[in-house]
Amino acid sequence: MRRSLKLFLIVMLCFAALSIFKRPIPAEAAKPPRIELIGDSIYIDGRKFFIKGIGYSPYRPGQWPGAKVPVEIVKADFERIKEAGFNTLRVWSTMPEEQLELAEKYGLKVIQAVALKPDVDFGYSGFIRSAESKVRQMCRRSKDHPNVIMYLVMNEPHAEAVLKSGVDETLDLYKRLIDIVKSEDPYRPVSMTNAYWTLWLDQSMWDVVSFNTYSYSRFARDMGYANFVKSLKSLHSAGRPFVVTEFGLSVSPEGPGGGGYGGNTAEEQAEGLTTYFRGLIDGGAAGGCVFEWNDEWWKAGDPAIHDPHAEEWFGIIGIESKADPAGTPRKAYYSLKDELKLVVTKPVEGHRMLEEVDIEVTTSKDVFKIQYRMDGGKWSHLSKKAGWWRETIDISHLKPGLHVLTVKTLDGEKEIAKKINVIKCKDERELLPPLNIELETDKELYKNGEVIKIIARLTDKKGAPLKDHHIKLAMLNSINSYSRCWEGRTDDDGFFSKTAPAIGRLNEWYYVFWAVAEIEDYGYKTGEGKIGYVKTIAGEGFPIKWLAAKKAEAIKVDGVMEDGWLKAPRIEITPDANFMEGELKDPNDLSAEARVLWDENNLYLLVSVKDDVPMKNKYKTVDIWKGDCVEVFVSVDPTKIPEVGYSGNDFQILIGTNGEMWVPAQAVGGIRNSIPVSSRAVAKKKEKGYILEAQINIANFRGGPLETFSKGNILGFDIAIGDADESGMRDGKLVWNGTAAGYKHSAIWGRLELE
Repeated sequence: MRRSLKLFLIVMLCFAALSIFKRPIPAEAAKPPRIELIGDSIYIDGRKFFIKGIGYSPYRPGQWPGAKVPVEIVKADFERIKEAGFNTLRVWSTMPEEQLELAEKYGLKVIQAVALKPDVDFGYSGFIRSAESKVRQMCRRSKDHPNVIMYLVMNEPHAEAVLKSGVDETLDLYKRLIDIVKSEDPYRPVSMTNAYWTLWLDQSMWDVVSFNTYSYSRFARDMGYANFVKSLKSLHSAGRPFVVTEFGLSVSPEGPGGGGYGGNTAEEQAEGLTTYFRGLIDGGAAGGCVFEWNDEWWKAGDPAIHDPHAEEWFGIIGIESKADPAGTPRKAYYSLKDELKLVVTKPVEGHRMLEEVDIEVTTSKDVFKIQYRMDGGKWSHLSKKAGWWRETIDISHLKPGLHVLTVKTLDGEKEIAKKINVIKCKDERELLPPLNIELETDKELYKNGEVIKIIARLTDKKGAPLKDHHIKLAMLNSINSYSRCWEGRTDDDGFFSKTAPAIGRLNEWYYVFWAVAEIEDYGYKTGEGKIGYVKTIAGEGFPIKWLAAKKAEAIKVDGVMEDGWLKAPRIEITPDANFMEGELKDPNDLSAEARVLWDENNLYLLVSVKDDVPMKNKYKTVDIWKGDCVEVFVSVDPTKIPEVGYSGNDFQILIGTNGEMWVPAQAVGGIRNSIPVSSRAVAKKKEKGYILEAQINIANFRGGPLETFSKGNILGFDIAIGDADESGMRDGKLVWNGTAAGYKHSAIWGRLELE
């Protein structure tokens, strides 16, 4: 019995020992990568690293963000991503550990992120606590994964949210989140992703400066993509890496195409993405991330339907049906694959050199030979050092002027070559840029209603003024993205200046402005651009304009200006003096003169509009605003106008150039969500524009304090002119007193006194 017990105990001990050794032995935490930021470059474990990134949000048809994506799909994605030559995944919400581990197996780095709402009160304590918790969880999930190279703690905060929260409060939130990252994981850099509408935000606290830079933004269209990137980097990133965290083109069925927001062909997407990738290199970025890997069906609201909205069609992998969740590579996939095979980071396009030039190339791992030559000279080999192909070559024998450096490799039987225009200068002075732009405003701070003066000056490499030189100047309100553009020629001292009013309803907001010019030097045409911004504050509050209206005599609503209108004071509404939304080139694109008269039962309106593409309106009812139209705003009791929203006495009347009229339903009281009663409108085309005449009956406002109009009545009043142009869809708007928010808030209307 004792012997049996001993045997039993021995056997049990053996099983226990075996079970102990079968348990996984806790491994030491993975050694974090040694990430160094040296100048404007990123180094990982002593080697320079250029980000060849792809935005990765793997959700398939029928899935909302956060759904579990089958590992087979993720694995297939990573195989394709690696095969295309990408080395980094950029995400928008924290990548799960399972995907992090799989990415590491495929040699893919990860720019890890946390999903925080971009349009909330950033000073609210509840949001702050939630953001801190999410950032802490992101770091704890990521810090033991050596392929995580950077953290993003915010993506594209909305300008209005930042300003309503308070700029200082928003920056305080960022600093708190940075402190959490540094305490949880001090080895990795941290950044946030900006967009052009918040480029005025202080970026000094970030290790890396990151921007989403789309080619169809007004900046990129005016400046050229490379200059846009270069200007942003110059504005914020001196001595630090600058990373483009998104650039892309949508191939949606709807949209303008031609490189715009949606509607692009597969060929336009492919050509555009390779061009912009080269552009971000020429702009000095330390890498960029294509937006995005696959189409995302959820973005327009129903993840089971592939809507025609541009946001659902950015993928370089197209997902056309639920039956094919893996998707099919678009042409952009293959063009980027060739582009990433051979990436020349030095020299950049238009580089100026004297005695020698540095060549620096990063390639995919299957490239074993790189050759280069200057102009039509002899091919030479580049040597590989620390994972990069580098050489400093002597060019002292070249004649001053424009030269072409060609760098090539063979991909099987296919030759991949890059050509870079470079300029050999005759002396050190010639190394300076041939064109310099100075850009400023006449004041450092403006108050609501003041006029902003933007001043640009062009000089050559010697500092001498460039007189009678073509220049483009533009300005954008970061709250509503309205923009105004001017073109002209500099004066004898190289100056060119323009003015625009500062109009808004927040405590503070910012205007962004930029200048662009071109010059030819050594037979090479080059462009330069510069960006600036200026702050505006509410001051004494929103400016209120007053208009006196005379009593009408025998007005016939027929779109013709009778003599009876001559006594009515004119309202001039122009891009130079009034609030503007959208894109307007000059007063010939859109401007207006308006007149108002009254009798006991009606308000009468006559608007003479300059419009280079007039009478574009096919819409009815609530959609009238989309085409060429006039919007009239009336409050029959301005003493009860609320600070926010409409009262029951406040009305908006939409009047289309097609004669259609509509009263939207912002409040209760009077006629709402209906064609206005006993009212009519007529518009007639004239040379370079149209005349719109309208009668609005007081019956639409009944239920308020006025049964009839009479002398001495004071009304809340505003008028806006909408412009549609060739697209037939609104692309610009002018407002007499208020802003684009007049359809939401009556507090920003002017006043109309009946005489």
